[in-house]
Amino acid sequence: MHITALGRIVGADAKAVFRRLQQFNQQRLERARSLLGPRQQLFLDFLPLLLHSNHPSLPGYQSLNCPAGIVHFKPGKEMVERVKRHLSPSFRLPGSTSQPALEAIYLMGSLGSIAHAPSSDIDVWVCHRPELNSKERLDLRAKCDALSAYVASALGLEMHIFLMCAEEFRAGERKALTGEDCGSTQHFLLLDEFYRSAIRLAGKYPLWWLIDPDAHDYGEAVSHLQHRQKRLADQLLDLGNVHAIPEGEYVGAGIWQLFKAIRAPHKSLIKLLLIEAYARQHDRLRPLSEDIRRGIHSGALQQCLDPYLLIYQRLESYLTERHEPERLDLLRRALYFKTELRLSQQRDELSWREQEMRHLIKQWGWGREQLQNLDLRDTWPIHRVRSEHQALVRELTGSYRFLQGFAAEYKADQLISSREMSVLGRKLFAAFERQPDKIDRVDGDLQPALAENTLSFCYFGKADPDTPNWAVIEGRVSLSHWHQTKALREGESLSALICWCLCNGLINSDTRFHLASDHPEHHRGKLEPLISTLKAQLPDHNYAAEAEEHRRFERARRVESITCFVGNASQQGHLDLPIVRHIDVVSVTSWGEVFCKAHTGDHAVAEALHQIADSVISQTEELKLNARPFSTSAEYCTQRFVSDLSALLEFFQRDSGDGDRYIYESGRTYYHFQRKAESLQLSRSGSFTELALLLGKSTHKASRIGVCNRNPRLSALCQVASLQKAGELQVVFQRREEAADIYLLDGHGAIHYQPLLCHDRDIMLTHLTYFLRPIRQHYLGAAPVRWHNLSEQRGKWQLEPFKPENKSDRLRISVKMLGYQGEGQRFDVQINQKTLHFAQYGEDILKHAARYIRELLPHDDALRFCYLSRIEHSSPLNGTPAISEHLANELRLKAQIEEGINSALLVGVD
Repeated sequence: MHITALGRIVGADAKAVFRRLQQFNQQRLERARSLLGPRQQLFLDFLPLLLHSNHPSLPGYQSLNCPAGIVHFKPGKEMVERVKRHLSPSFRLPGSTSQPALEAIYLMGSLGSIAHAPSSDIDVWVCHRPELNSKERLDLRAKCDALSAYVASALGLEMHIFLMCAEEFRAGERKALTGEDCGSTQHFLLLDEFYRSAIRLAGKYPLWWLIDPDAHDYGEAVSHLQHRQKRLADQLLDLGNVHAIPEGEYVGAGIWQLFKAIRAPHKSLIKLLLIEAYARQHDRLRPLSEDIRRGIHSGALQQCLDPYLLIYQRLESYLTERHEPERLDLLRRALYFKTELRLSQQRDELSWREQEMRHLIKQWGWGREQLQNLDLRDTWPIHRVRSEHQALVRELTGSYRFLQGFAAEYKADQLISSREMSVLGRKLFAAFERQPDKIDRVDGDLQPALAENTLSFCYFGKADPDTPNWAVIEGRVSLSHWHQTKALREGESLSALICWCLCNGLINSDTRFHLASDHPEHHRGKLEPLISTLKAQLPDHNYAAEAEEHRRFERARRVESITCFVGNASQQGHLDLPIVRHIDVVSVTSWGEVFCKAHTGDHAVAEALHQIADSVISQTEELKLNARPFSTSAEYCTQRFVSDLSALLEFFQRDSGDGDRYIYESGRTYYHFQRKAESLQLSRSGSFTELALLLGKSTHKASRIGVCNRNPRLSALCQVASLQKAGELQVVFQRREEAADIYLLDGHGAIHYQPLLCHDRDIMLTHLTYFLRPIRQHYLGAAPVRWHNLSEQRGKWQLEPFKPENKSDRLRISVKMLGYQGEGQRFDVQINQKTLHFAQYGEDILKHAARYIRELLPHDDALRFCYLSRIEHSSPLNGTPAISEHLANELRLKAQIEEGINSALLVGVD
């Protein structure tokens, strides 16, 4: 071969390489045809003519104006006669055109290789001229889609036709991501795959093959060829050079293959490993297409015929050098599954694919038993399918982590568009991310018949809090013998196990069910309705694996439907109402994920309410909500749960803002829901006093408070909460015999509560007025305090505004805070004009204060209660605390000191 100093092939050498390229292409085409049925072979032969012509009686016809004509394509008389015989007797070959619209037709992918199986798809590149306008391109696209549809319906072939423009492709222009098109995720890697697998059907040959592998300047070599070999150059199409692959392309291509792995993990695993091997050697990489080009230039055509064998050989060397035998075994299984061969079956005559595969298996050392096991994958039980699936997920997860690390190291994540990265990332998250309570799917290219004839759902209680409650077992088993058979799955709830069975195809219309349980609420009659309800709610396919579902993933995930199963009602609590101790919540997201959360115990209702409300609090789309009782005894509880949930959702979805709160009671517990940005927080209190501490916390604005008001005390609180108004300090007084409840609304969303002993309303409120005055002046200036009286009239709570009378009192008690000593406070107490000093009385200061008060009071007033009128601080507070925080602290000190004095007074009286 004669090569110039610049690495340019000249003269007869270029023509010799071209002849070898033609021979190489013909050999690949013959191998490709050998893998198709007779009618499929006919279509492959006819495809160039169908694209070359517009005839109303031919498949794919759109109009006479549809772009047609292929450069250098001249079908012979024999081809025309075959078309007439098999497709259309009226067909006539169109006249020649001076400007054919199409430059070349190529096959690419696995067709013609050992990896092409009967179920494999076929990819076709239709390369058109850059001059085609948008309408012409749309017409051509419609014709290609019609041809794909014809092939699918008439021949059972899945064919994807991609429109390409060589000039635009060289410039890096790629269209948006679609189901089978990788969009902007790759360019040079796609070109590498094209060159190593392409088969020319008609039109021009790729020019790249004729450029010497050692040429230093691809552009200069192309120009030289086109100038010196014009007749030859006219038969060539320049799609560009596979030179240094940008680091970012490995990331984009890897993410794209991870998405395709959702549906076909074994096939994608091979390409992911190749991307990894390329990426690790990116600074010294020689792509596989380059090896094939060198083989054509040297005349070693037979070694380069099968692109998938070349991929395997490259990856075998890569994994062997890295000492990763488990990954190599997985690669070998992936290649074997990709071929869809069953080599454990003995045959006298073997195809070339079977011969090649047998040769590989012998090298791998696979025994007959191992081969038989792999060939019986269609009958694998769920345990074996899960084991293979888990190995694949580990590998795919490792690939994702490698891509993340590679992108971070080389800052290589910029070449994939943000939209495409978002869509693919969301699909990967939905398919592979393990999350609490998420039902895992065993998806992929292994599709054994997993449906069981009989399934037993066994309940064995919870002897240990860390062990599951339920198991699903193949066949019919009794509760006493379930442990003798390995469970298909164990779980926390019956609903979760049924969801898992439905999502993984273990249940079909013929499956029979058995319930093994000694629980009084469990009976076989509950299984069928439960399964029927869930079957209607769950998605029938994995959205993440479907190209048609791309639009779902262009939006953030949201909850589409929720199904609740309510059960296990028992009498408990001071309201004498049934307490639900078990609720299963099954939710389905817009990305097709299924979650099942079992809530059990005393807090089941509140936790279920919180889970649902928190998941949909920021959604504006309609939610499909369904609730079912586990048994007839739970029907009332189910209705009440739905009512409570509706009230909760209505509160938080109607003009809800940050800090809004909702109070709910179940059993002996108060539950406090509070909105924080786009989430909902849940706290619980064992008493109304504990609840009051929560209500006294600042929300930094006048937020709303909603109340589920079955309890009379909560009904009163509901009325109080309705007064909430920004920037106003309000006091609500409620008399209870010799006591009173005081509610203070500070205008910043907090409600402060203090129960007080009360012998005289006016005296108590006079001291409270004194107490609030400095707080009001500091935070609200001259704004008045608004007072309300709360009373129950005819079963309803009423609020009436009033103005407290200023009633004189013999006692005026104030304290001056000195600081803290250990866990207690240090303060002086001033009673009228007398000051009791902490330095003198220490921790007994309140007892001495009570003794002094008794000396001041007449005998008949000895049972009265004392109130604190003022708290002074000897040093400024740290910063300026919010009014809610300051008022809560002051009220807490006030309550502690008043309790200490009044308790000492009562002891003295006794």
